[in-house]
Amino acid sequence: MKKAIVLAGDCSYTSQLETTIKSILYHNRDLNIYILNQDIMPDWFRKPRKIARMLGSDIIDVKLPEQAVFQQWSKQDHISAIAYARYFIADYVPEDKVLYLDSDLIVNDSLEGLFTINPEDKWLAAVRDTEGVTFNTGVLLINNAKWKQENIKELLITQSIETLKIVAEGRFKNFNGDQTIFNQVVKDNWLELDRRFNLQVGHDVVAFYSNWPNFFDESSYRPVVLHFLSHTFIMLSNQQKWRFYIMNILGESIKKMRLNHTMTQ
Repeated sequence: MKKAIVLAGDCSYTSQLETTIKSILYHNRDLNIYILNQDIMPDWFRKPRKIARMLGSDIIDVKLPEQAVFQQWSKQDHISAIAYARYFIADYVPEDKVLYLDSDLIVNDSLEGLFTINPEDKWLAAVRDTEGVTFNTGVLLINNAKWKQENIKELLITQSIETLKIVAEGRFKNFNGDQTIFNQVVKDNWLELDRRFNLQVGHDVVAFYSNWPNFFDESSYRPVVLHFLSHTFIMLSNQQKWRFYIMNILGESIKKMRLNHTMTQ
């Protein structure tokens, strides 16, 4: 049975989407990868879909309505409106367990261990954010059956409308888009994951000079997911790893992906 992964993006973010997809397929197979979007042209899906199907997976183009509710919400420089598309996962994805991934990350190993985690009665599983209180929404293992049962989408939409009104009035400090909303709604109803499933790259220098406890522990040696917190950092650091997936296009990447799957079986 294929496992479900969800990404979200728009026509200005297809390069990052493609890079993330390649990294997923390099280490994993037998997946349904859903791409939530509103404006990506159908032709773009041909190349990643061809790669995916050769590896027992598929790429599914999920078009959200052009007049979706989040289109009217205020945006931030580092957060596109399409980030709110993950609210609607339960409407479009049939699988009971879903892995949502941001598109500013690369998968560095098999996701099998992540998929074996049981969220039990929790709404989702996630890695704690670097401030040590809230969870980071870049990697979410979603209990999709629970989301459908408890209509989490409506809770998220309602909270977004209320919070964005306060933000517009200047009465909300440190608003962080949908991540703030998710934490407001989910509260304590989440399961904490090991940091190697969402190793947030970009805080390294601050962590070193601030002596953050356990930041450089063994979980950072072989991360399953590398989550780059800024595009600038991607270009300046870890260039070889990010560029490896960018440059491995169609034919050559399929050969390398197949070889990697053979070696890891």
